[in-house]
Amino acid sequence: MATNSRATATTETARTDRPTRPATIDRVPAVTDPATSATTASRAIPQLTDVRNRRLADGYFGESFLVWRCLDCGETGSLDAFPAYCPDCRGDRESLFYWVED
Repeated sequence: MATNSRATATTETARTDRPTRPATIDRVPAVTDPATSATTASRAIPQLTDVRNRRLADGYFGESFLVWRCLDCGETGSLDAFPAYCPDCRGDRESLFYWVED
């Protein structure tokens, strides 16, 4: 005959007159050069990750110019002065917008 009895475990703590010490903390290595180190004293900075397309940002892609462009006819012009209307189709100022041209 099997009985369902729950085993009860009692946990007893030893009482001492001395206060307990806090747990030992790992010694944090000293940072010698912050420019070349990947960690800080609090280890707040994660290790560097490898970016697959990092070379793309280093390359020279050309030169771009900020110009205005007409939404109605596609005319572009220099931004020496933003025109009040499109000189080509006489479109109002709401049809003009900033445009980056290669």
